[in-house]
Amino acid sequence: AETAARRFAFATKLATWNGVSMLIGAALELMMAVFDHALLLSAAVLGASGWVELSAGKKLREYDPTAPLRLALNQIVLMVLVVGY
Repeated sequence: AETAARRFAFATKLATWNGVSMLIGAALELMMAVFDHALLLSAAVLGASGWVELSAGKKLREYDPTAPLRLALNQIVLMVLVVGY
């Protein structure tokens, strides 16, 4: 049980770290969008993905059973969009 608790704690920290990193990346892309307007769309997608990651991480800390699925779908959508880009 202790190992499972540690893994669970790691998952919530990872979701927070991923969400914050995505939001920082989106903010940097918005600053660069001054020179290249095509970055606006990718900044919006990255910002939305970061927000979903943070909100699902919060739900994961609250033991919401739908949170792991939301986190997984968010990562899959992000991967598809990055490959498509």
